[in-house]
Amino acid sequence: MKTKKNILKVKFIKTQGFFSGLGIKEYMSILGNSKISLCPIGASVETYRHFESLYHGCVTISTPLPDVWYFKDAPIQIVRCWDELPALVDKLINNPKLLEEISRKSVEYWHDKLSPKAVANYIYHSINSLD
Repeated sequence: MKTKKNILKVKFIKTQGFFSGLGIKEYMSILGNSKISLCPIGASVETYRHFESLYHGCVTISTPLPDVWYFKDAPIQIVRCWDELPALVDKLINNPKLLEEISRKSVEYWHDKLSPKAVANYIYHSINSLD
């Protein structure tokens, strides 16, 4: 019996700055076809990639995030140091059920907490709680 081997494909592009990377269509197409998304902290502790990755159902991997409402209980896989990445990626690609479960939770989290409707509800309830 033949077994299917997991193939890990990585796309790495070094750019000269924020607006010098891939075009939005190509970027979203690549992210939408990805299973795992690395979200290193950039000039800010937050990066759009966290939100974009959750939207696309990627298993999102990041270093520790700030304690803010929109990251609370997010299904983001945290590594304290990027040296932990190979073991985590191995665990994920060798466990398709785990990969699929985290992917499903990512999409649900985006819809429940990060979608425009969810954010509007959060703002609405926050303002109304000021009374």
